[in-house]
Amino acid sequence: AAVRTLAVEAVRAGLGASVSVSLASMAGASGQHGRPSSGHQERARPTHFVALRLVSEDILGQVRELQRQFVARDPLFRRCLVPLSRLHTALLLTAVDAERLPAARAACQEAGCHIREFLGGECVRLVVEGLGHFGESVLHARVRTEPPELLDAMHHLLARSFMRHGFPVLDEVAQNWLAASEGPHPFQGHTSFIKVTRAMAHARTDSEWWASKALRITDQDVLPMKSTVLGTQLCTSFELLGMVGMARDGYYPRLQMQGLALQSAAEDVDIGEDVDGVVQAVEAAWAASSSVRRSCATQAASTCAGKRPRSAKSSASSGGPLKAARRGAADAWRAGLGGLLDLWPQVSSCLHLDAALCLARSSRAALAAVRGACALLVKVVLFSVGAGRNPSIGRTIDGLCEPVAEWPMELHDLVGFVSQQASTSVAADLGFAAEAQERLFGKGLEALHNAVRVALPAVFGRGNVSIVVDAIRDISAAPSRAVAETLRLARPRIVGVEGLEAVDLIGWAICARSLLDARVLVHTRLGADLEDAAHFAALLHDLPQALQGLDFQNVACPMSGFPVELLPLDCEAFGTVVLGNGIRGSMCFEDFLAKFPAFPERVAIVRAALGSEGPWLHPGEAIADAFLVKFPGLAVLQLDLSLRPNAAATDVPFADVARRLVQRGVCVEVTRLRCRAVQYEFLRAALDNAGAAVNQMCEDEPLAVYAFSHPKYAWPFAPTQSLPPPSGAPAR
Repeated sequence: AAVRTLAVEAVRAGLGASVSVSLASMAGASGQHGRPSSGHQERARPTHFVALRLVSEDILGQVRELQRQFVARDPLFRRCLVPLSRLHTALLLTAVDAERLPAARAACQEAGCHIREFLGGECVRLVVEGLGHFGESVLHARVRTEPPELLDAMHHLLARSFMRHGFPVLDEVAQNWLAASEGPHPFQGHTSFIKVTRAMAHARTDSEWWASKALRITDQDVLPMKSTVLGTQLCTSFELLGMVGMARDGYYPRLQMQGLALQSAAEDVDIGEDVDGVVQAVEAAWAASSSVRRSCATQAASTCAGKRPRSAKSSASSGGPLKAARRGAADAWRAGLGGLLDLWPQVSSCLHLDAALCLARSSRAALAAVRGACALLVKVVLFSVGAGRNPSIGRTIDGLCEPVAEWPMELHDLVGFVSQQASTSVAADLGFAAEAQERLFGKGLEALHNAVRVALPAVFGRGNVSIVVDAIRDISAAPSRAVAETLRLARPRIVGVEGLEAVDLIGWAICARSLLDARVLVHTRLGADLEDAAHFAALLHDLPQALQGLDFQNVACPMSGFPVELLPLDCEAFGTVVLGNGIRGSMCFEDFLAKFPAFPERVAIVRAALGSEGPWLHPGEAIADAFLVKFPGLAVLQLDLSLRPNAAATDVPFADVARRLVQRGVCVEVTRLRCRAVQYEFLRAALDNAGAAVNQMCEDEPLAVYAFSHPKYAWPFAPTQSLPPPSGAPAR
C-alpha cells in the first residue's frame, strides 16, 4: 500500500509537464473539442467516457431494491431510474470529434498499458459502499477500490494519456475542463442510479415536466444507508464508451475495451511460495451471493491450507528449497481443485465465464482445470462486419486472447460472452472482415474451425475445443467453389448472403442446393438489376425442400410478383413485406391488396416492415385484415416499425393493426421500433396496450424479441433439424 501511495504521488507529479505540452497546441483552437482557450474553460458537453461496468448480482440486486423503494414512495420516480444494464462508474469524461476516434482509441490503449504496468498483474476489486446525492436530483452510491489508491491512480493515468493525445478532461467535482496548467484533482468514484433530470428530459407535457422537477432527494433519504455496503465486484477490464446510442445488451456503445491483467492465461503462471495468494484469487473470482459458490471456495481454501511442501530430500534432488516450495504449493492447489471439480455440476449452475477466466489466471493447475471443464464445445455465429473493416483480436478479455495482429476475425460483445454460465458448451458471436472471406472459408472446414479457435480466449486451449457453426450471415455474393464447399461441410442452421445481382442467382442456387442442413436462408441488399420478384424463380427451383424460413431484406424490387408456388414444401416463415416505408422494395397498400400473391396456409410466421413515407389512408383494421387474406395461416406477425422524423405518432395505425390481429388470435412481435425519442414511449405503450410484444433492450428487465432469421429466435413449432456434430465427429 505504501508503494502504491508513492506511485500515485509520482503519477500526479509527472502530470505537469506532459499536460502543459499536450494542451499547448489546443490553446489557439477554441472550437476544437468544445474547449475555449482561456484558463478554466466554459462548460461544454462531454461526448465520450471511460468506465468500469457494474455487473455484480449483489450490487444490481441492492440497487434494484433501492429504486423500487423510491418508486413506491412516488410513482413519478419510475421515469428517473437509470437502467441496471447501464450501471457503471466513470473513470474519465472527455469530448471526441468523430474524425478523432482513432486517436481516442490510441489514448485508451496507451492508458491500458500504463494501468496494467501499475497494477502489476493484480485484479481490481470494487466496493460499492454508502449512498450520497448531488444536489436534490441525483442519487448515487460511492465506489472505491481495495486498496483505495487504485481508483485514483487509474483516473490519473487515463487523464495523462488522453491529455497527451490532445483530448480535454472534465473535472467532475468542479464541473470544469482542466486547464493546461492543471493536473487531475483527487478522484472519488460513484455510480448514479436515480436522476430526476432523466424524467424531465422525457416529459411529454409541461405538467409532467413540472411534476418531475418537483421530485426531491434529501439527506433523510440517504442517511439510513450512508455507510451500507451494497456489494463488491472483481473488475477485469475498462472500456471507452460513447454517450449517445445503445449497444445490443443495453449498455453504452463500446469503442474499445482494455484488460487489466498483465499476463495472458495462455502463459505458465507460477503460484509462488504463498498458497494463500492463490486461495484469495479463487475466493475473489467466485465471490457472489450463492452459498454453493462460497462453500466451494471455502473447501478449496481449507484443502490448500492443510497441505505441506514435499520432503527436504525430494526438494534437494529436484532443484532447491524455493522450487520445492513452489511445487508443494502447486500440489496443494491441485488437491484443492479436486474437491472443487467433484462439485462441478453444482458450481457450474452459478459460475459465469468471467469468474472462470479469473480462476484460470491464478495458476497453471487452475488453467488446466478450467480448460478441462469449460467450453469443450463452442456454438458460433459468424457474421460479416462489411468491407473495409478488418477486425483484430488485439482487444482482449483480461489479456486472455492472444494479440494476433490483423487477424480477420474477432469476438463480438465481450461482456455478453463472459456473462454466460460456465459449462462445457457456450455460444459466441464472431465478426469477420468481408475481404477475408476467401481466406477464412476457402481453405476447408478445419481451417475455418482453427480460425475460430484463435479468435476465442486462449484460456480454453486450441486443440480441445470443438466448434459447431450455427449460423453464417452476410456471405458476399457468388461465393467461390471452395467457399461453397466449406459452407456445405459446416452445416449451418442459418445462412445469409448479401449483394446478389440477377446474374448471381443461378450460381447461388447451385450453392444453396447443397445446404441440406440449412433451415433459414437470408438474402440482404440484393442488386438494383432485380427489377421484378419473378427473378427469384431461378433460386426457388433449387432450394432444399426442408427449408423452414426464407427472408429477403432490402430488395431493389417490390415482392408483389414473388413466385409463391415455388416455395419449399416445409417453408413456414417468410419475409420481408415492406409497406409505406420509403426504402427499396416498398409498396403502397393498394398494390399490396391488388398485386401481392396469397401464400399457402403452411406459412405461419411473417415478417413485415411498416413505415410512414406518407399518410396511411386505410384504417389499421383494414390493413390487419389484408394480412390475414394474404397469409391465411398467419400465426405470428413480426413487425419492423419506423416513423420518419417529420411524422406524428398519430399518422400511423401501428397500434390499431396490432390490436386487430391480436383479437384475431395472431401473435404480434415488434422486433424494432425506430422513431424520435419523444415518440418512442408513446408508441411502445400503445403497442403494449394493444397486446404486442415489443423488443426492449434498455429496460431493467429487457424483453428480447428476435426476427425468425435471428439465431436466437425460438421457433414456436417443433424443430426438424438436429444439432450438427462437432468438428472431428463423423458425419451422419
